[in-house]
Amino acid sequence: MTEAIRVRNLNKVYRKFNQGRVKAVDDVSFAIPEGEVFGFVGPNGAGKSTTIRMLIGLLTPTEGSVRVAGVDVIAHPRRVREAIGYMGQRVSLYRGLTLYENVEFYGGLHGISGRDLEARWGALRERFELADAEKH
Repeated sequence: MTEAIRVRNLNKVYRKFNQGRVKAVDDVSFAIPEGEVFGFVGPNGAGKSTTIRMLIGLLTPTEGSVRVAGVDVIAHPRRVREAIGYMGQRVSLYRGLTLYENVEFYGGLHGISGRDLEARWGALRERFELADAEKH
């Protein structure tokens, strides 16, 4: 099976004033196959958000390698963001819009419309078994 994510020996060290070096992520390695649902669980300060930021190319690791959707995240951080979706802790859906309207809105922000948007909506609906009533 193809891997959606591969992380090898990932480390992130911050230099903090008056604290010296602080290791936020310490030698993390894992692989996630395509289609697998995966989550990070742990206490505050465990490095979950830092790891995710490195996976999506918002932070550069101190050491290690990261591949997401076949993209070397360290070499091509912008390219990986074109291939994935990420929603942080604060949910970014507009409550006054239906799910489809939210997809349409965010698709428009990324230049996705017309047939391409409809094809992607169909794939999402099929994947998550969303009712047709959600569209309008």
